Amino acid sequence: MSFDLLRIYFYSLHVRLFRKVFLKNPVRFSHLTVEDGLSNSSVLSISQDYKGFIWLGTRDGLNRYDGKRITIYRDLYKNNPKGPNVKINCIAEDKLRNLWIGTNNGLYIYNPVEDKFSIIIYDYINFIFEDNEGSLWIGTTTGLYFSKAFAPDKHKITFVKYEGKDKQIFQNIQCIVQKPDKQLIIGSTAGFFSLQKKEEAIYATRHSSMRQVNIITMSIDSTGYIWAGSNTDGLYRIDNTFKAVRHYTEGNNAENILSNNVRKVLVDKKGQIWIGTLKGLNRYNYSTDKIDAWVHHPDDPYSINYNSIYDIFEDKQGSVWIGTYYGGANRIDAFSTPFEVYQNASDPNILSSNIISAISSSTPQSLWVGTEAEGLNLLNLENKTVTRFNTGNKKLLSSNLVKTIYRDYSNALWIGFFAGGVNVTKNEGLSFSAFTSKNSRLRSNDITSIIEDNEGRLWIGQQEVGIDIFDKARKTIHKLSEVFPKTNLPKEGITCLFKDLTGNIFIGTRKSVYLMRNNQSDSLKTLENIFPDKNQMTYINCITEDKNQTIWIGSSFGLTNYLPATNKITTYTIDNGLPDNKVVAIVEDENNNLWLSTSKGISKFNLQEKRFANYKKPDGLPGDVFNYNSSYKDRQGRIFFGSYNGLVDFNPITIEINNHPPEITLTKLEINDRQVTVADKSSVLKKNISEIKNIRLSHNQSDVIIDYAVLNFIKPNKNLSAYQLVGYNNEWVYTNEHRAFFRNLEPGNYTLFIKAANNDGLWSQSIKMLQIRVDPPFWLTWWAYTFYFLLVVSVMTAIFRFFNSRKELQRKLHYEHELNLRQQELQNMKTDFFTHMSHELRTPLTLIQGPAEMLVEKSKENTTERKLAQSIQSNSDRLLHLTNNIMDFMKADSGALKLNNTSVDFIKFSKEVFDKFALAAREKKYTILF
Repeated sequence: MSFDLLRIYFYSLHVRLFRKVFLKNPVRFSHLTVEDGLSNSSVLSISQDYKGFIWLGTRDGLNRYDGKRITIYRDLYKNNPKGPNVKINCIAEDKLRNLWIGTNNGLYIYNPVEDKFSIIIYDYINFIFEDNEGSLWIGTTTGLYFSKAFAPDKHKITFVKYEGKDKQIFQNIQCIVQKPDKQLIIGSTAGFFSLQKKEEAIYATRHSSMRQVNIITMSIDSTGYIWAGSNTDGLYRIDNTFKAVRHYTEGNNAENILSNNVRKVLVDKKGQIWIGTLKGLNRYNYSTDKIDAWVHHPDDPYSINYNSIYDIFEDKQGSVWIGTYYGGANRIDAFSTPFEVYQNASDPNILSSNIISAISSSTPQSLWVGTEAEGLNLLNLENKTVTRFNTGNKKLLSSNLVKTIYRDYSNALWIGFFAGGVNVTKNEGLSFSAFTSKNSRLRSNDITSIIEDNEGRLWIGQQEVGIDIFDKARKTIHKLSEVFPKTNLPKEGITCLFKDLTGNIFIGTRKSVYLMRNNQSDSLKTLENIFPDKNQMTYINCITEDKNQTIWIGSSFGLTNYLPATNKITTYTIDNGLPDNKVVAIVEDENNNLWLSTSKGISKFNLQEKRFANYKKPDGLPGDVFNYNSSYKDRQGRIFFGSYNGLVDFNPITIEINNHPPEITLTKLEINDRQVTVADKSSVLKKNISEIKNIRLSHNQSDVIIDYAVLNFIKPNKNLSAYQLVGYNNEWVYTNEHRAFFRNLEPGNYTLFIKAANNDGLWSQSIKMLQIRVDPPFWLTWWAYTFYFLLVVSVMTAIFRFFNSRKELQRKLHYEHELNLRQQELQNMKTDFFTHMSHELRTPLTLIQGPAEMLVEKSKENTTERKLAQSIQSNSDRLLHLTNNIMDFMKADSGALKLNNTSVDFIKFSKEVFDKFALAAREKKYTILF
């Protein structure tokens, strides 16, 4: 045999031996690969920050994983003068919550507020370690750095390079651990040595043991042992004297590890030792002193997907992450759901079909399993072997379509078939007797359910014709109405039969539920009247009773709780947490919890907390669709459910519940379908969105998408969240996308609330809150409204003043008009007065003129008497003239005067005027001449 063939033979032998170990220690690996968004398939380092994000360093980029989405950071090294970085060797977070990233081109620190990286050391970084005093130690290929001063407020740190006197041992520092006495243990290519820091001095001590061993990884367990792995010499367990007390090397036994090339050693919170090697994963258990092993199996989708392991990390929940070279990251969840599955295969010792229709007991270590179209199976649970019974072998059955299996009080096994009637075996399958419509009074060969009443009679439910009663003592079969003449059961298809602890029989049909009280023929009644919705009675799939004598009914419309004492019901649906409303089987476990199989997985219903925990294919089930009334619980408390893709076996005690509510962190903001960051010119984010409590948007930033992380990494695809934006919608929006959408936000103030549930349906106690303000456009701002108000007030004031002034003018005009009227009246009165007086004056003047003329004519010329008479005549003429002028003025004022042009002798007119004043002048002794 050639060397290559020999190597292949031994490797195949190793895989077979490993598979045997694997079956005894079932572990399901979840995978995070490039197909899930990882930047590179080689995961070299893994860590977790204080918020809960998982950071994964690869050969091409840094990744941040939140359970749903991966954010890739490739630009952290873009300004590195040593060139683009392609290897992220280590990631660690210190006590001050600074995240450190060690690469082949330097050491970086991450600022979560500004969401950016800064380089601190330009060197090839192998390892980052923080001691108990908060000092950082950086192992590089050229030596050891440690932090000397740290300013938390400025996030600046100063490192000093320590080379020591023995420069050989300080070359290529690869790992660091600290013992309880604060002594640092350093692993390098030249073995390991210890350091002690006293004030500013550091003292190094090289240990003679394993001087030539290349120490790649170390970890300290609770007993003080150092577990040290090398790249060629396997794994060492080292005591306090720095001596190797145990050496684990490559081999095929439970005392061996898979490879001598050990890349990572981790002591988890439970004290288990995880060993990552070139050829797979090992775990050392102190209690058994044995080593479990896991390698990749191409035919097992839940095995580790690549054997070359570079890092192992335990997160806050206790899940273990494994970084592989070509398989991305693998994860072992802290809370396991060890469902065991039996499925059909070409091996005749395996179940004959994956469609499991009925289950019942045989011996304590065996189980009867009925299938659709492939007969009956007797499954040995201890050695995993199967004996098949069907219509084609010597142990003939009357049909291969098994619908129900029932074990009676005498331990006989009754099997109901479709198109095969009823078969019975009293010797566990050594022989079968058949009862069909041909050889008995059985009305139909299509059987759906069988139970035994308190009288020892079998009730046989049939698909179309109702119920037949089989009297085992007399071996006679009668219709239900023949045994109970007063019953009036409608001719409906029977879907299930159930007898409670008091002997009452519940009959489930396609349309209703009927109750017959302990064989009382006159007590048959329907329960449909107590259901508020008649649709809830459509197709009753299963009925059972819990320890508190409460009846539970599974239908196509949910799970119904029926209390016979009060005749009241309570129904639970998907709105209460059920994975689906179609409940097909119900089993109560030893702790008074209900386990339900549905058309979308299995659900555990905690009766005290009224909470559902749901399990589907990612939890280890062969499929999500389960068969009607296909369930069984054995004496050990194990529960079996039949599905359309195999038989599921589990012990409820081993199904661990995740009681850690998830944290919620905002991860991304999109406005108008464009991502907004701290460096964005919009200035919406002053800090990383995970650090803020409120945002302010302009009126044209009305379409908002907010991504958030539900930080639970145990089956994260089952995490559920809900959000509500107060002021926008008043209802919670439930989603597993972890994304909140808001379109066309009106200006105003909003409050976003986010809550989340983990994989087992436990909702977070704290609710994430974000204040959102959408500013109005400038024409709708307060100062714009102030301007509008002032403008309106000004306009109204102007209008008021205009109308007021107009009114005042009208009032003045009216007053002036009234005044003018009064003045006109007064003027008219004056005119009338003067006109009257003028007429009165003219009469005496006219009478004076006559005598005056006569005196003038009778007086001699140039005599005094003549002159006096002439003066009287002249003045009377003047007065008459003035009177006439007054009258003319009145005429002119009334518009009745007409102007007449008249020629006069001006000299004569002047002489007459002169003569009128001549006499008065002489009396005053004035001399006047004309």
